[in-house]
Amino acid sequence: MRSSQAIRRQAEHGAGRVRPAQDGAPDLNTIIHALMMEFAESARVLELYYWSQEPGLVDIIRAVMALPKQSRTSVQAFLARAPDLKRVHTKVDDFGHLTLFRRR
Repeated sequence: MRSSQAIRRQAEHGAGRVRPAQDGAPDLNTIIHALMMEFAESARVLELYYWSQEPGLVDIIRAVMALPKQSRTSVQAFLARAPDLKRVHTKVDDFGHLTLFRRR
């Protein structure tokens, strides 16, 4: 993986697309463009943008990623084994315990 300095150099000197900020550093759009050109597939970026527009989804992703690794792995394994995610339901009891279950 390239260093942030290498990406910045590419943004500063790449293909005449540089729009430096007032302090001489490339602006955010230029940096994002350089990152996308180097690392991203355009279809994947479009898909991520589409999903990021779903209300609350980014918060859910952040919360899941903040779980301890064992908990995150368990949730991921449960969801991966569910043949139909529309049949997965949740229940929270009075003690704050969350139960994931699959209705048949």
